[in-house]
Amino acid sequence: MSDEEAWKKTQNVVTWAREKGATVVLCLWGSNDNDVKGDGHGDGIIRHEAAARAMWKRVGESFGNDEKVLFEAFNEPFGYTNPSKYMSAMRYITQDLPTNRVIIDGLGYASDVQSIKNHWPGLLGYHVYPNWLPPGKRTQSEYSTLVQHALRGVGHRVFVTEFGAHLKRSDEDYENSGSSSHDVQFLKGMHDAFHVVKPRATFLWHGWHNGDSYSLWGASQSARSKVDRIQSY
Repeated sequence: MSDEEAWKKTQNVVTWAREKGATVVLCLWGSNDNDVKGDGHGDGIIRHEAAARAMWKRVGESFGNDEKVLFEAFNEPFGYTNPSKYMSAMRYITQDLPTNRVIIDGLGYASDVQSIKNHWPGLLGYHVYPNWLPPGKRTQSEYSTLVQHALRGVGHRVFVTEFGAHLKRSDEDYENSGSSSHDVQFLKGMHDAFHVVKPRATFLWHGWHNGDSYSLWGASQSARSKVDRIQSY
């Protein structure tokens, strides 16, 4: 697909979503030029900053006047270790966007917002998944504590732009499930943490279109029911 074809598809999707009343978050992912892990995430660093700035400038020209379209500057910047260097890159590539609608991901896999909270006064992006904790720690209380600690003092600035778990389960009522599955424990922990921290918004990772067990769309998963309860805080 050419850049122009991709851009047209992006415009069509955003227009469709906005007509449905949805808030849209557009996000730049890293290129695969240096895909060190072979997982499609590149190396967690923006290698072509001028091109990234040009892309965001074009996006801003199309959607800058729509308050319900937000801009997540760069997905999971795990290649950066220095907050100042990271923020210098983020400010450069987003300088043509409305600052109050730019979301800056925490360091690592968007898991460390505390390291950048004083470097950026605006919106922060946070991601969390079951494997953020090691085996033996994957309990409801540990997951809740993880998120509450990660977002301490900044919940009002945070968009949880990714969270997710294995949703292909028969236990629709996860809140009352006695399952020790780390996916169920994770969902319970997110319910508890989000109701305490009250982030600005939360977005479930919708899954790839390949039978992904995290998918929101599977008819047999009762996914929407599960997620609605987590996000209703």
